[in-house]
Amino acid sequence: MPPVIEQVKIHMILIWFSAVVDLPRITYVTTPPLVRKGQNVSLNCTASSISPVNVTWYKGNKVLSAGLSTAVLTLKNITDKDWGEFLCVANNSVEKDEKTVVLKGA
Repeated sequence: MPPVIEQVKIHMILIWFSAVVDLPRITYVTTPPLVRKGQNVSLNCTASSISPVNVTWYKGNKVLSAGLSTAVLTLKNITDKDWGEFLCVANNSVEKDEKTVVLKGA
């Protein structure tokens, strides 16, 4: 093959390889306990990636907590309005990973 085509081929492989290797992965997410009204609870989410990874907790479309590599969401004085699904999203420039946890009343 001509050198230019070979260089393009190598460049395409490197782009593909870097995209595959740099996928963010959630490595830990809290399994929330059953909670009673008035209690406090913290939800932790940790992710890893070669490039910086942003980690964000959501309830519905609302951002509740965010950080770099880790996000901790602390809910104080729980009410029944706090129960439900919480979504942790880890994203970088390549992709995202998501995990959902459910906070239930005791």
